[in-house]
Amino acid sequence: MADLITPTPILVRKFWIVRSPVALSWIVTDLAGFCAEHSLHKQSIERVARGERKHHKGWIAEEFYSKFGIIPIRNQIQEYETGSKDPTW
Repeated sequence: MADLITPTPILVRKFWIVRSPVALSWIVTDLAGFCAEHSLHKQSIERVARGERKHHKGWIAEEFYSKFGIIPIRNQIQEYETGSKDPTW
C-alpha cells in the first residue's frame, strides 16, 4: 500500500496597520496587546478596520491577511500608504 501524501497547509497570518492621531504607523500582529498598551478598545479598532467606524480616539486601522505568514516590511507599507504600489504580501 502506497503512503498517502498529506498536503501542507498554507499559513495565513492576520495583521493590522494601525495609524495614530499624529500619523505614526505600526504593523501589528497582536491587536489585543497593542490596544492595551495604547489605551484603546480592541473591538473598536476592529470595527475601524472593517470600515464600520471612521476612527477610534483618532486612531485608524486596516486589516490584512498574509500568505505564508510573511509580514510586510516598512518599505512595502510606505509604498502601499502612498499609493505607489499595490500590496504584494
